[in-house]
Amino acid sequence: NRAMLDQPGSLDRFVREIQSAARLQHPNVVTAYSASLLGDLLVFAMEFAPGEDLGRVVAAAGPLPVQNACYYVQQAANGLQ
Repeated sequence: NRAMLDQPGSLDRFVREIQSAARLQHPNVVTAYSASLLGDLLVFAMEFAPGEDLGRVVAAAGPLPVQNACYYVQQAANGLQ
């Protein structure tokens, strides 16, 4: 978002976030590979994670069963740990 990148310090902050993400090594966290300027935009490349977006699954099928929701929360927590 160009408007966000025009805010003071946002470009440096974004680059630092990508560099930090690139150092993460965990099966529950996608790997960030690089960040670069493409014209006047800052873009980054990250690992492709096959599968469906959880938000789309819930939008299409409704709330998850508790057991499934707990499993997904546990996976996210493992990645954050």
